[in-house]
Amino acid sequence: MSKITAIQLNKSRKRVNVFFDNSSIITINKSVVEEMGLRKGMDVSCDKIKELTQANQFHSCLEIAVRYVAYRTRSELELRQRLYRRGFQNDTIKLVLDKLKNQGIIDDEMFAVYWRESRLATNPKSRRLLKYELQKKGIASELADKAVGDMDDIAAAYKAGLKKARILTASNYPEFTRRLSNYLKWRGFNFEVIDVVSKRLWQEKQTGT
Repeated sequence: MSKITAIQLNKSRKRVNVFFDNSSIITINKSVVEEMGLRKGMDVSCDKIKELTQANQFHSCLEIAVRYVAYRTRSELELRQRLYRRGFQNDTIKLVLDKLKNQGIIDDEMFAVYWRESRLATNPKSRRLLKYELQKKGIASELADKAVGDMDDIAAAYKAGLKKARILTASNYPEFTRRLSNYLKWRGFNFEVIDVVSKRLWQEKQTGT
C-alpha cells in the first residue's frame, strides 16, 4: 500500500504528477485524477495504481482519437491503425473505438458516403475505383456497394476530364482522345464511358462551349 503525498499539475496543465511515499511518481491525465477521486493522503494499493495506469492509457488514447476525427472523418480501420502506430495496446484501442462508435463519432457507413462525396467534388474517379479505395480503408463490401451504387460514371468522368480537356493542346481528334483516354483510364473508367466522354469533350472544345 502506498500513500499519495502530493498531486501537482505539470507544465502542460492537462496532466498531473502524482507522488507517493515510496518516492515513485506517475504522470496521468487530469481527468483521471478527478474521475477516481485521488487526493493527498489517500492510500493506494498496487491494484489501484494499475487501474490508474489503465485509465490513463484509455484517456490518452481517447484524446488522440478525437483529435484525429476532428481533423477529418475517418474509417474505423484508419483510426485503429493510427492509434496502434502511436503505441497504444489493442485492448485500449478497442475500448476507445467502442466508445466512439456508441457515440456515433465513427461510423463506417457515414465515412463511406463522406469519402464518395469528397472524391466526386475534388478528385472524381470511377465507381469501381472508389469501391476499391473504400475497401482498402476497411469498409465492408456491402457498405462500399451501397455508397457508390447510385454513382453516374459518365458524369464523374466528364467532370474529371473537363479541366484536362481544356489544357490539352492536341490539334486532332485521335491525339486528343489518346491523351484524354489515358488520363481517364488511370481514374478507373472503362472504354465505353471514356468513349462517350471523349466525344462530348472534343465537340465542346471545337465549338467553344
